[in-house]
Parts: sequence; C-alpha cells; structure tokens
Amino acid sequence: LMVKFLKANPSKVYTAYEEATGTKIQKKNWSNTRKSILMYMLIVGLGFEVKDRTRLKALEYTGLTSIRYIADIMGGDFPALEYPGAVADIVAGVITDDERRLKTGLARLNPKNLAGIVRQVDYVASGDRDWLTLLLYLEGQDWEVKVLREKWASGFRDYEALTNAKDRTAYRERNPRVEARMFVTNRLSTLSTELARQEALRLIEENGIDTDLIKGYNKVFGEIAEKAISGLDRAQKSIGTIITPPGEVPRVAKIDYFDMGNYATEVNKVVQQIGRTKLEQDGDALTRFYLEAKDLWVGYDDLPDAASRRLYRQQFPELEASLYLFGKISTFENPKSATTLLKLMDKFDIPPEGVRAFTDNPEKYDELFTPLWKLRLDWDETLDLYDQAEDVDREKMLEDASFRMARKEIEVRELFSRLERTADETIVTQFGEYSEEVFKFSANSPEAKLYRIDHELGEWGQVKDTFNWESLEDENVPVLRIKAKWRDTQAEYDAIDSDDREARDAFMLANTDFRDDSQRREAYEWDRDQPTEIVEAHVAYGILADERGASSAEIMLFRADDQTGYNDMRVARGLDDEDGGLKAVETARVPIWRIDVAFRDKDAEYGAIQNDDLAVQAADRAAFLAKAKNEDYAIARRQREFYELDSGLVTVNVLGEGKPPTVFADFIKRYDVPAIAFESITTEIGDAAFAKKYGAGYLQGRIILGSSKDLIWAMAHETAHWAYERLEEDQEAFADGVKAFVELGRDKVGRRHALLWDKLWDMSGKGWTRPVIAEMYAEIYAGSAGEIGEVPPSLRDFYRVLFDPRARRLTDRELQEVLVKKIGAFGEVQDELDELRDNFVEWKLLGLKGFRGERYLSKHQVLYKLLLDPEIMDDPISAINFSIIPNEEYDNIS
Repeated sequence: LMVKFLKANPSKVYTAYEEATGTKIQKKNWSNTRKSILMYMLIVGLGFEVKDRTRLKALEYTGLTSIRYIADIMGGDFPALEYPGAVADIVAGVITDDERRLKTGLARLNPKNLAGIVRQVDYVASGDRDWLTLLLYLEGQDWEVKVLREKWASGFRDYEALTNAKDRTAYRERNPRVEARMFVTNRLSTLSTELARQEALRLIEENGIDTDLIKGYNKVFGEIAEKAISGLDRAQKSIGTIITPPGEVPRVAKIDYFDMGNYATEVNKVVQQIGRTKLEQDGDALTRFYLEAKDLWVGYDDLPDAASRRLYRQQFPELEASLYLFGKISTFENPKSATTLLKLMDKFDIPPEGVRAFTDNPEKYDELFTPLWKLRLDWDETLDLYDQAEDVDREKMLEDASFRMARKEIEVRELFSRLERTADETIVTQFGEYSEEVFKFSANSPEAKLYRIDHELGEWGQVKDTFNWESLEDENVPVLRIKAKWRDTQAEYDAIDSDDREARDAFMLANTDFRDDSQRREAYEWDRDQPTEIVEAHVAYGILADERGASSAEIMLFRADDQTGYNDMRVARGLDDEDGGLKAVETARVPIWRIDVAFRDKDAEYGAIQNDDLAVQAADRAAFLAKAKNEDYAIARRQREFYELDSGLVTVNVLGEGKPPTVFADFIKRYDVPAIAFESITTEIGDAAFAKKYGAGYLQGRIILGSSKDLIWAMAHETAHWAYERLEEDQEAFADGVKAFVELGRDKVGRRHALLWDKLWDMSGKGWTRPVIAEMYAEIYAGSAGEIGEVPPSLRDFYRVLFDPRARRLTDRELQEVLVKKIGAFGEVQDELDELRDNFVEWKLLGLKGFRGERYLSKHQVLYKLLLDPEIMDDPISAINFSIIPNEEYDNIS
C-alpha cells in the first residue's frame, strides 16, 4: 500500500486543484511532506493496534474505519481533515505544518490521571518515541493494572489461601515470581527478596506499566531510585573528565575520559535497579534521551548487513547522531547527523572529550566546523536525489554548475579527510577547475590533460593514496596545446567533405593561423621534442607546397637550401612513412630547378606561343628567344637543356664536384650544328672512359634502349645521317608507332621528349623532313632490340610505356589513364591492348607473387613473357614451372 506514496508521486488533490483553478501550487519539499504523511499513517496504524489491545475506539479519532481509506491515502486522495477529538488536531497539525493546531491537540491530551502524557505525545509527534507507547483515554486510572491482575489471578490463589503471616512470608520467599506479579498488580506493597525486586522491575518494563499506578513502588524502590538517579546526576557532571589515575597520566599513551559510553553503562545499571519506567519518569533529560535512543537502535541492530545499516543511517540522521554520541560508531553517513550531534552536545552540555570518536581522534571534532561539513549540509538533499536518480536525470542535474563544483569539492575534501590531512586549498580549487574541463570535454581531452600537466594537481593526483592517476609524461604536450587551441576550428574543418579538396583549401586560406598551427602540430606529431626552427621550417614548407605544389621546383629548392635540418629529418623518416618521409633531393637537378624558378614567367610566355603549323610555331618561338630582352632567358634555356642531358655525368663524373661547367660554351655553340662529330666532344673533354662509353657500339646497343636523357645527349652530338640510315632499315616495322606520335603531337608527350622533338624539328631546316624525324623519334622511343617472343612489333611502344620504371610507380588509377591515352593511338590493336592492360592490372591485384599470381600467368602467356624479359623489366620475374602449382583448393586450406 505504501509503494506509490514512497515514490513521491504528487497528490491527485494537488493536480486536480491546479486543473480546476489554473493556479500553480508551489512545490513542497517532498522529503518533508512524505515524512509528515508517514507520521500520519503511523498514527492510523497505531489506531488499529490500540483498537485490538485496549478499549479505546482509536479509529474515531483518526477519521479512518478501514484499510480502504489507507489505500485512498496512498493514491493521493486524503480524507477530510475535520476529525473529532484531540488526536485529529494532532494529525491535522502535523500534516499541514500548523503548529498552533498541533499544540492545541497536545494541550487537550493532558488528563490528570496520566502524568507526563503531554511530553510523551510530544515525543511521538516529533518522531522520537515508539508509537506503541501512546495509549490514550484509558477507561479508569488503573486499567492496565486491572488487565494484568485478571490475567494472573489464578496464580495468586495459593498465596491467598494461606492465613498465617509466617507461612505467607515463607511462600513469598520461595516464589519471587508470584510475589513480583502481586506487587505490580497492587496485591502486595512490599517485596521480600532481591529476586522478587528484579522480577518486578522486569514486569514493569515488559508490560509498560506506569510506576505511579503501583502503590508500593515508592516504598520499595523510592530510596534506591532516588540514590540511583542522584548517582546519574553525578555521572552526567563527570562526562568529559579524565578517569586515568593522575599518577599514570604521564606514562600512558592515551588518556581515558569518562565519555557518553560510560554514562550509558551507568544508566543501564540504574535500569536494572529501579526499572526503566521509574527512570523515565524521574530521570533527567539526558537519561530519557538515552533510553529513547536505545529504542531506535533496535531496528538498526537487527539489520542483516553493513550495507543495510549504512543506508539506514543515511535515511535517519537522528539515529546516526545518537549512535555517534554514545560511541557506537565513529563516522557519519549523513552530514546532517553531524549537525544534529552538535545540537545534542550543546543541549546537554557535553564537551568534545565526552564523545569517544573525538577523544580517539580530536581532529574529527574540528572537521565538523570545516568547509566540508558546510558543503555536505548545503547540498545533502540534492546529493541524495542525485544518488537515487537515473542517468538521464543525473545529466540534467549536472547542468547546474554550482552543484557540479560542490560535488567535486566534497569529493576532494573527503579524500583529505580519509588521508587524515588538512585540506590543501590550492588542490581543492584546482580539482574543481579540472573537473569542469572533464565535464566539458572528457578526462581524455587535451584540455583536461593540459590542466593536469600545468598545475600542481597533476602530480598530486598521481599519488597512489589520492587519485592514483596514470602519468602524463609520455603525452605530446605541444600537440595537446594546438588541439585545445583550435578545437572549434578543427571541428569546422573536419565537417567539410574530405573529398572536397577545393573547399578545404579555401578554408585553410581563410584561416591562415589555423593552417600554420596545423603544420606545427604535424611536425610535433613526428617528434614532440622537435626543434623550433624545424617546426617553423615545416610551416614554411606547407605554405609553399600549397602555393606551388609538393613537387614544384620551389619546394625542391626549399629543401635543397634548408639549413635547419628540416630536409634531413624528412628524408631520415624514410619512404615507408607516407606522411612524414620524403625521397632525397636530386642534387644534380638543383641548377635546373633554379632556372625553372627564375624564368617561370618566361617559360609561360614561351609555352603560350602555339600554332597548328609547327613550322610557324617554331619560327615564332625562335623570334621570341632572339629578342634582346629575352637573351638571358634564351641562354638559361640552353643551360637547362645541357643539365637535362645527363646532369649527373657532366657535373660529377666528368667535370668533378664543384668545377664550373666549362663545356657549356661548346654545347651552346654546337647546338645548331648536328653534323659535328661525336669524337670532337670527347676529345675536348679529354676523358677516354667517356669516349669509350659513348662509342658507336654503345649507341647501337644501350642508348636506343636507355633513358631519355641519354637519348637526348646522343642525338645532340651524333650525326643525323647515321640516325637516318638506321631508321630507314626499320621504318616499316615502326609505322604504327610513328603514326601514334604524329597524331598525339608534341603537347601529348613528356617534357624531355618534347625537347628532343623540338630539336629534331629544328634540324628539319637542314634537310630533315617531318615524317623522317617522326619515324626516327618512334624508333628511338620504342627501341629495336629484335623480336620479343610472340609480341607483335606494333605493340612494343605500348609495352615500353607500360613497363617503364616511372609508370610502375604510378597508382593503378594513374596507370589506367596513361594506358587509355596510349590505347587510343593504336586503333588497329585495340582489343589486344585492352586485354593486356586488364591482365597486368589483375595480376598486380593478385599480389604479384604466390600461387594465385603464378596460376594467373599460366593462363596469360603474353604477359608472362613480357615479365620475364630483362630488357623490358628492371626486375624481371623468374621462370615458373607451371606443372607444380597447386590448384585453387590449396588456397582454401587454413
């Protein structure tokens, strides 16, 4: 029946009133409301109990006549409060917080024949007294005694049958139990033995008999009671005094005080002497408080486990305060208990030395006046609600910043209390601020970690006895600071589609400070101890890469000229590090990049000179270079071409490191004289090894199959006549390749090949025709090392592109784009090209090696033979014995 009420559901009366009137009732403290209604229900329960035990028609005074009314109360439908009698006034006063009505009811319950009834009812109304002791409006002053006399009457007959006084005395001595019963029911006014005295006291206690109703009580127990109660007065005055003998005080480790536990022992002795009822009537306020407290402890002591007892103490601070006062416990589960304790100590004038917990640890008394206890009191009810709330409700409660801060301050102050240390106010403040960072961002956020790193709290919290936090010594602090600084901006950037590179680049340009710090963050992620100059070099590198491109000449010169160690750091990371590693700079190309950067605008002007008639285009470009204002540019172009021929050979192998390029003049002078003999160059350089390397045999073998820079060197210094005769012999075999080149034109080929094309075109004015030059280019580009197995000669150009080392460095997507372009030029062999392209890509996807790849090659022999050929492949595969390759079932074996 109590379930619904205990859930604190609002009363239907309130909700109905609000709906009917439109008036919002101010919410009450439901904790207090429930307590008041619970008190009312206890009164009702008392009514049912009293009805069974007495002649009092208690229900008439509560307004209830059945369990059904109790159920109505649980549903929120309260009966009218206009109950008859004094009890109704008490009930109504409690429920409505009407102190005047409560006192009126108490005043009316003051019959002459029941001493102390007002005090007893007052205790009940305040929740300090057992409800079953409230027996009101008895029929007759000695009604309780009459009930017992009727109950035990049959046991008195043997005594009453005796007529001789001596026999009666002897009977009483032999039957102390009967004597005691006769005494408490006013059949005897004296007791003959100590056993009878103890039994009488037990019966008085057991049956709750008012000692004023026992006629012989004062005669038998009066002097003893007076003496015992007087002794309690002396005991109370001794509370807090030293009981250790004076001579032993200097020698003992701990001084003993007469505390409340000792006082309780004295009270228990007096109860044994005169009974509880007499002591309650004539004892002082502290004695009565102790006896009442013992009643409350019964339910607490009967609880089955420590967890239940802790909960009980949390719910009933008055109970916990009494347990603490009398030395039963030494800690508080409810901070309100501490306040109650202090009030009790003040009320009964009990010094701190009278409480055992304070004599064991004096600091515990001082703690009751610390900020911790004030916080507990201020937030106790809210903390209780938080502990009982569901997760969703807790989140709402934590939106209150003052409550959040109070919780964390209590947490850290309680920690100091457990450590028995005085709270360090700096730590307390920092823990509150740190907790706010955790609340806003999480404990693993950069903000929370940085707070720990930057404040004393961080080191303190790592101690095992405090929070036992893990060390943050391995954290990358510079990265954390950048992440914290740009949290919101980073979120905006991340919200942009990662595939929308243009939008992301525009965002960075609009937020340059964020862009630069992002570069710094990347540098520190590689090494948190990165020197500042390297970090700033990475910022500059990023800006330049965004402006010019990561492979631009500007970037290459930036790396080559770096003096901070930045470039060395990036190279040292290795190419396996896709984010941080870079390939070493080709130092031999530095002169080329310097020319590129210096004459970038002129290159653009030169490249913009276009004409479908290539002869006209060549004439226009020559005229551009011939202008006086472009003289430096024209020389720079030829210097660049010289370096591009074979820069590594000329600047290192021939001239030596650091020597000036003395052959520039010869190169530029002979640029337009294709018939100059090759030997003249080697003679002037004076290097026999060089001459031997570039002899006729070399040209006929390696040069034709070599790299484009070798080809350009050779063509620039060899007679055109020799090349023409060579091409004539194989003209028919390379017709398709020639057609492709002519159709693609200069703008569809790479820069180095374009240089060759321009040079050969220039030679056409000296007797060379366009078709012959085109055929010669195709010959040199495709190679003439003889037939390659079953591969059609018309496909060789395609194969050279496909297996060129640079092509193998392309991604699959880039490779396919190249192939598609080349395939379009070879219309007659379109199907063969498609098949070979697909075969090659599929073979790469199979992992290149292993049984799957080998089985694939067994079914595609043309691709297999190409992969075997060392003149096509830099790293040809080994021959495969297809007969020993396991079938597909092998791949399914775990």
